[in-house]
Amino acid sequence: MFHAAEQHNEKIDRNAQSDYEQLALLSQTDAIVSNDESFFRQAFDTIWRPRGKRFFTAEEFARLTTTIRR
Repeated sequence: MFHAAEQHNEKIDRNAQSDYEQLALLSQTDAIVSNDESFFRQAFDTIWRPRGKRFFTAEEFARLTTTIRR
Protein backbone atom coordinates (compact mmCIF):
# COMPACT_ATOMS: atom_id res chain seq x y z
CA MET A 1 0.00 0.00 0.00
CA PHE A 2 2.87 2.37 0.80
CA HIS A 3 4.35 2.10 -2.64
CA ALA A 4 1.06 2.61 -4.47
CA ALA A 5 -0.05 5.47 -2.24
CA GLU A 6 3.21 7.38 -1.82
CA GLN A 7 5.45 6.55 -4.76
CA HIS A 8 3.15 6.76 -7.80
CA ASN A 9 5.85 6.97 -10.47
CA GLU A 10 8.50 4.72 -8.89
CA LYS A 11 9.23 1.31 -10.35
CA ILE A 12 8.85 -1.66 -8.04
CA ASP A 13 12.19 -3.09 -6.99
CA ARG A 14 12.96 -6.67 -8.09
CA ASN A 15 13.37 -7.55 -4.38
CA ALA A 16 10.04 -6.01 -3.43
CA GLN A 17 8.47 -9.20 -2.05
CA SER A 18 11.31 -9.84 0.40
CA ASP A 19 11.35 -6.13 1.31
CA TYR A 20 7.63 -6.30 2.17
CA GLU A 21 8.23 -9.37 4.31
CA GLN A 22 11.10 -7.74 6.21
CA LEU A 23 9.08 -4.57 6.76
CA ALA A 24 6.21 -6.64 8.17
CA LEU A 25 8.55 -8.46 10.57
CA LEU A 26 9.62 -5.13 12.05
CA SER A 27 6.43 -5.15 14.08
CA GLN A 28 8.24 -7.69 16.30
CA THR A 29 11.71 -6.11 16.44
CA ASP A 30 13.42 -2.88 17.47
CA ALA A 31 15.87 -2.50 14.59
CA ILE A 32 16.96 -3.81 11.21
CA VAL A 33 20.33 -4.00 9.46
CA SER A 34 20.47 -3.34 5.72
CA ASN A 35 22.61 -1.48 3.22
CA ASP A 36 19.61 -0.86 0.96
CA GLU A 37 19.32 2.78 -0.08
CA SER A 38 16.27 2.54 -2.33
CA PHE A 39 12.71 1.31 -1.76
CA PHE A 40 13.37 -0.55 1.48
CA ARG A 41 15.02 2.45 3.13
CA GLN A 42 12.32 4.85 1.93
CA ALA A 43 9.52 2.59 3.15
CA PHE A 44 11.26 2.07 6.50
CA ASP A 45 11.69 5.83 6.98
CA THR A 46 8.01 6.42 6.24
CA ILE A 47 6.48 3.52 8.15
CA TRP A 48 8.78 2.58 11.03
CA ARG A 49 11.18 5.42 11.90
CA PRO A 50 8.32 7.57 13.30
CA ARG A 51 7.44 4.63 15.56
CA GLY A 52 10.91 4.51 17.08
CA LYS A 53 12.42 1.64 15.08
CA ARG A 54 16.10 1.91 14.13
CA PHE A 55 17.83 1.28 10.80
CA PHE A 56 21.52 0.44 10.72
CA THR A 57 23.84 -0.18 7.83
CA ALA A 58 26.09 -3.21 8.24
CA GLU A 59 29.00 -0.90 9.05
CA GLU A 60 27.02 1.05 11.65
CA PHE A 61 25.87 -2.17 13.30
CA ALA A 62 29.40 -3.57 13.37
CA ARG A 63 30.64 -0.37 15.08
CA LEU A 64 27.77 -0.58 17.56
CA THR A 65 28.57 -4.17 18.49
CA THR A 66 32.23 -3.40 19.07
CA THR A 67 31.26 -0.43 21.26
CA ILE A 68 28.88 -2.57 23.34
CA ARG A 69 31.50 -5.26 23.97
CA ARG A 70 33.96 -2.84 25.55
